[in-house]
Amino acid sequence: MKRIPIVLLAVFGAVTLAAKGVPSKSGDERRLIELEKELSVALVRQDAVVLNRLWSDSLVFTFPDGTVSNKAQRLASQNPSATHSESDSEMNNHNDEVKVHLYGDTAVVTVLSTWSGRANNQPYSSQFRATHVWAKKYGRWQLVAAHVSAVKKVIASTRAVTEFFRSLSDETPASSPRPGAIESSRTFYVSRENSFDLTNYFSSI
Repeated sequence: MKRIPIVLLAVFGAVTLAAKGVPSKSGDERRLIELEKELSVALVRQDAVVLNRLWSDSLVFTFPDGTVSNKAQRLASQNPSATHSESDSEMNNHNDEVKVHLYGDTAVVTVLSTWSGRANNQPYSSQFRATHVWAKKYGRWQLVAAHVSAVKKVIASTRAVTEFFRSLSDETPASSPRPGAIESSRTFYVSRENSFDLTNYFSSI
């Protein structure tokens, strides 16, 4: 008899949360977030065993440069020893944002990830957005399609910033901007110094 009040309390709590619009992750959503984390780690380690489990045999992978690859090709290019063969190289991958959209036994997962580390003793950090399509078959989720795009970074050089603000304080009338000011301001917005492009890395694996 003591169980009845507990059950009623649990039901009341669930109804209250639903009424307030508080979202709750389903078991499949939590599982997919876990799988995305496993995938992230496996990619860094180039762990073919784990990737073979996570990837469907019909996987279609589209690289940032538009080229397409399949599961067999990607698995064949994995080289775990390469991740530890050079003392001046290291790589990390962290999922900054994972959003799951469920459609029955199919799910579309968007991922924002940051790849960082050192290459040839030079630090780098680049972000990528991926759209992953997972399919559930016999109770098991596998990745069937993926598309990755690089998040463009806009980084201004110190010289460009200096020139840009100098142009703003110049006494030259606005109708006749100081020579070079327009070009400096353009550099301020489009300079991408100190950014690191991992497109080649993704193409290689």
